[in-house]
Order: sequence, then C-alpha cells, then structure tokens
Amino acid sequence: MSEKKVILDKKSHKFPIFEIITLISIAIGLRLIFFDSEIPLVLDSLTYFSFSYETKILGHFPEIIPFTNLGWPVFLTVFFTMFPLESAIDYMNLQKIISMVLSSITIIPIYLLCKKFSEKKYALCASSLFIFDPRIIENSILGITDGLYILMMTLVFVLFFNTQKKIVYISFFLAALTTLVRAEGVFVFIAISIMFFLRFRNEERVVIKYLIGFGIFILILSPILVERIELFQNEFITQPFEKSKNVANNELTNIFNLIFALENYVKFLGWVTIPIYLLFLIPGCFLIFKKWKKENAYIFIPIITMSIPILYAYSIPAEDTRYLFVLLPFFSIIATFSIKSLGNNVKNTRKILPLILIIVIISSTVFLYERTDMTYERESKNVAEYIIKNAQGINAFEPEGKFLRASEVINDFPNIPYKESGGEFTHKIKIFNIKENNLNDFIKNYKNEGLTHIITDENQNRNNILIDIFNNEQKYVFLEKILDTKELEQKHHYKIFKINYEKFEGFK
Repeated sequence: MSEKKVILDKKSHKFPIFEIITLISIAIGLRLIFFDSEIPLVLDSLTYFSFSYETKILGHFPEIIPFTNLGWPVFLTVFFTMFPLESAIDYMNLQKIISMVLSSITIIPIYLLCKKFSEKKYALCASSLFIFDPRIIENSILGITDGLYILMMTLVFVLFFNTQKKIVYISFFLAALTTLVRAEGVFVFIAISIMFFLRFRNEERVVIKYLIGFGIFILILSPILVERIELFQNEFITQPFEKSKNVANNELTNIFNLIFALENYVKFLGWVTIPIYLLFLIPGCFLIFKKWKKENAYIFIPIITMSIPILYAYSIPAEDTRYLFVLLPFFSIIATFSIKSLGNNVKNTRKILPLILIIVIISSTVFLYERTDMTYERESKNVAEYIIKNAQGINAFEPEGKFLRASEVINDFPNIPYKESGGEFTHKIKIFNIKENNLNDFIKNYKNEGLTHIITDENQNRNNILIDIFNNEQKYVFLEKILDTKELEQKHHYKIFKINYEKFEGFK
C-alpha cells in the first residue's frame, strides 16, 4: 500500500453524497424513535444546559465555572442564542437534537478514515456500524459532550491524513479545540504527534515542522490555560486527574491499580462491542496482522494512545462503557478488513452489504427496546415534580432522584438555574442519605436541617428502613401517606409520606 493511497485525497474517489445522506437520515430517524420530548436532561447534561442558558441570559460567561469541559456548553450557547424558546424543556430538547445530529454526521469523517484502507462500498458499511451502534444512539439522546468530541476527534485524523501539509497543520488547531471539549483531547494531540514523526520521518527538518504544529496547539490553548490558572489556580487539562489522584493512591498500590484497570478495560471493551462490533473486530485484527503493512500503525497508535486516560478512569474506578466510545471509529476501520474479506468471498456484494446494514439496524433497535423503559422514566419524572412542589427535604432516592434538579429547573424557568455559593449548579430541595440503623434516628438527626418527607418504592434492593416502610407503613403512625402511585395506576409503585413531627415526638 503506497503512501499516496494511504493518505486521504479528495480526488482519489468520488464522495458518495446520496448514500451518506440516506444513512444519516436513517440514523437520525432511529434516534427519534427513542427520543422522548417529555424526559428532561439530568446529571452532567443538565449542568451543561444550566451553564449554556445562564451564559445566554448574562451575555457573557458566569464568574465561576463549575466544570472543566467548556467546549460543549459554549457550542450549545450559540444555538440557545439563535433560537429563543419558551420553556426549559424546549431548550433541553434542542440540546438533545443537536447531540443526535452531531452523532449521526460523524459517519462522514469515519467513512473518510475507513476509505483510506478500503473501497467505497466497504467503507460505507463499516462507518455505518458507528452511527447504528445502540450505545452510540442511546448516548446521543443524553445531550452530553460525546457527540461533539468524537466528531471533532475523527475530523482531526481526517485532516492529518490530507496530502496538503497546510491542512495537516489545521489538525493541530482542531486538536486544541477538541481538548477544550474534553480534557482527554490532549491524547488526540499526542497521537497525531507520534504519527507526524512516523509519516514525515524521511523529510528534512521534521522537528522544526513539528514545532509549527505544536506551536499552533499551544497557541490556541494558552489563553484558556492562563485564564483558568488566574481564576481557579489550576488549568483544566490535569484537573480531572488531580481530583482522583488521592483516592487512587490511598486505596490501591500502583501495580494493583494497573491490574484492576486492565480487568475493567477488557470487561467493558467486551460489553461495548456487543452486539455490533464483536463479530467484525476479531477477524479484522487477524487479517490486519496476517498481512501487516507499516501504514496499519495509523490504526493502532490512536487506539493505544487514547486508551491511557481510559485505563486511568478504570483504575479509580469510574466504571462506565462511555469512556470507550472514542475507540469505536477506529474499530470501524478494523471492521473494514472483515467486511472486505466477506465481500471478496461472496458473489454478489450488492446484496450482502445492505443485508449487513439491515441486520445491524434491527439488532440495534431490539437491543435498545430491551434496555429502554420510557414509562419508568416518565413516572420517575412525575414523582420528582410532585416532590419539589410539596417537600423541602427528603431522603436520597437514586437513580430516580436525578430528576429532582431537572424538575426544579423546569419549574423555575425562565430564572437562571439555582447554584450554591461555590458556583456549582445544584438542587434547592435538601436530600439526606440514610446512614442510621433505624428511622427514628434518621428523622431526629435531620429534623432541624429540613427533612419533611420520606419516599420509598417496591424495589427490594433499597435500604432496609425504606423496604420496611413500604411493606409495613401502618407501623409508622407519624408518617402520613400523601401519594401512592398505585392509585394512579402507574406501572412503578412509589409511596411518599409526610413526617408529622407532633406524632413523631409522641411516638418516641
């Protein structure tokens, strides 16, 4: 495989506009099937929404920024400013739609990367694996950073492999912007730095040429780094690692950390490749190493480099398959070798490739239907709305409690979402973890701090106190039941009790 064939060139093939538009349309349509306009944003996505909406209202950045990854909320602010909407849920749905579109159009740079190693028809099929992967579909509906980050990351590598060196330098510029979206983008920069010396090793003054790219990267990041250091005495790139450094050092030795991280990496890698990538990865890797070419290193250098922060996260441990999503575009490249081999051994590839796509789409749809329970989400959201309108303090109740802050934001709109004095977006309602051995002690300890209600449900994995309240509510005469979702014919059974402190004192 010659260097000219390896490096992408817009003249080397005709871009399949019709096929790409068709696949993007199908991908967006599939996401819309699982898109629920009634379900609000929660957790990190709600924090990004809150920052973007506050920036829109203020006309400038807030004085205190409570997180490190600014790229995504700044990107959202542009759209929030362009589209003045009437409710918080409308802005939240706009955030989800933007994320869904970004996730779907990522097929374009992935296709260009796959095309570097295969013909158009196989590259199209392999790049489709990403946009039809069920976890990518599910993730895109959450409205978090991954859609923009993965799109920009893949564009970095597309630009890097361009035949024009001026465009190669643009990849360093985009790598800096990618780092602003997520701090792990610095490993994207490290990957293209390694590949820069590999690709241009035979040219004169390669170090000087690299320093130009390095200078571009630093030049873009420097203003942000300086501002962060002045305001918060830290820069955003190493901050995520600093937060967890003490935990890791205190609990595990470095050797055990590495073993534990590798175990999690392998385990979650297996999960994230099911049901789409697993069938293509193993034979694809076999074919790559069977007929190894030096250009194949361009596939594995990014995978190895960007696995470093993933291993670090799994050593803490932060157990989430989401960290591995950045590797899926490169898994698509590996899949091209499997798909090409299959196509070369089948008489009619025009039939087998569409059949692969149909099977992928059907399996993703079935997988998502099995994992998704929209009724449960809506009912949990409704209960959260009831709580924030009727209670001042309540026991911790996860994962349903994630809807409490979202309900407050929607209820308080168009006011800026509530923040604590330190600048972190949080909920106004007080939430208390049950650490006591009995209900009496729990109520007594938090009475003066604002505890007013108790919520429980039919889940037998709850705290034993909550299970007993749910099953034997008549024992607790000081708990006045104000909501029983069974009476509302809801699928999931919740009970909410108001604490009658007069009866509680008499009961004691």
